[in-house]
Amino acid sequence: MWMLPRQYWGAYEHTAPVEPLDLEAELERWAGVGTAGRITIDTAEDRT
Repeated sequence: MWMLPRQYWGAYEHTAPVEPLDLEAELERWAGVGTAGRITIDTAEDRT
């Protein structure tokens, strides 16, 4: 899953399509594009 900046959402802004993944093509397409946010992991340890 990529968290893309909003300016890259385009036609997908208001949809949630399920499509086949061509991982090599997507890695090439989005190489160098920063994530839209930060990824955090919520674990039971974090909540104590």
